[in-house]
Amino acid sequence: MFSKALIGSTATLVGYIIGAGILALPFAFGQVGYLTGAALVVFLGFGLMILYLYLGEVVLRTKGNHQIPGLAERYLGAGGKWVMYLAMILGGYGSLTAYMIKEGDFLQLLLFPLFGGNSLLYSYAFFLIGALLLYIGLRLVEKVEVLLVALIILVVGFVFAFTLPLIQPEAVWQFDISKVFVPYGVIFFAFMGIGAIPEMHAELIGRYRILKHAIILGTLIPMIVYLLFPFSIVGSAGPEGVSEGTIEGLQRAVGRPFFMVALFFGMLTMATSFLAVGLAVKEVFRFDSRISETRSWVYTIIGPLALFHLMRFSGVEHAFFKIIDITGAVSGSIIGIVVVLMFWRAKQKGNREPEFEVSGNRTIGWLLIGLFVVGMVLDLLRLW
Repeated sequence: MFSKALIGSTATLVGYIIGAGILALPFAFGQVGYLTGAALVVFLGFGLMILYLYLGEVVLRTKGNHQIPGLAERYLGAGGKWVMYLAMILGGYGSLTAYMIKEGDFLQLLLFPLFGGNSLLYSYAFFLIGALLLYIGLRLVEKVEVLLVALIILVVGFVFAFTLPLIQPEAVWQFDISKVFVPYGVIFFAFMGIGAIPEMHAELIGRYRILKHAIILGTLIPMIVYLLFPFSIVGSAGPEGVSEGTIEGLQRAVGRPFFMVALFFGMLTMATSFLAVGLAVKEVFRFDSRISETRSWVYTIIGPLALFHLMRFSGVEHAFFKIIDITGAVSGSIIGIVVVLMFWRAKQKGNREPEFEVSGNRTIGWLLIGLFVVGMVLDLLRLW
């Protein structure tokens, strides 16, 4: 049942989804209550599973290989293409900026005793190395995707097992329905992996029936991880003991040795996500804007670098958390709405028979659009 193709394709989606967002979840859950955050993880997780199945069918209904903006152009015209294009670029910029901010903090925690320095210098060092690898076009992350996903799941399982005896029931037994949409942007960001669907399609040539099962598994695994990890951190450290990046506040609850393992986990997810997202943004510039390799690289790195300085020097509190929140709420919601519209049009205008079909019930699609609109508006009003 679990063939090599299914495992590899599932790992591609899981690898796209699980990134820096996981580190912001405990802070978000601590603000609203664990059960409140968990309810939204399940609700939004299943909603995005349907969305990814929609996109999977769109890809299968279209002859040839296409990037997502290209699919939007085919089914929604030039306007649809540019809305999707801008949403993906802005989403990529927000992600890369968040990774740059928090990796600097983590590197300072690790290296300050040896070399001194502040988080700004370490953010620059991380960015320079990442930018160089993006210029080279390194795809090591893709080649070891299964291993990286297995390692992330192993570390989360280790965190859960280690902190289980430390769980404070009163810290996790909290639910407030009035706050259920407060962590919307952060949770959406944590589930963002839509760029993986065309890549999974390219991996599964001749075995497209597997795509449906890979999408379901590839969304369920992060959902489980996103329930266990905040449970461990919030339950052991308490809501007031969770920092915006999770790892820094963990040391008080579990001690230095385990803290170093968690720190390594945070750095790993951040670094691999930076390369994966950076390469995806670079390819969007390269193939959808039809510009040179070098210019694509310049455009990929200049946006997050400018945004990093804006966030860093404008005195924004909780910059890492807020940029994840805004990116997920705005970019994620817009992408989700466009995918639903593409799905409806592909049902009518597709030029090949798909290996699987999702119900074309418009009610489900409108509920998803309503969820994305309400979540985005409420999140922006709260942040404003």
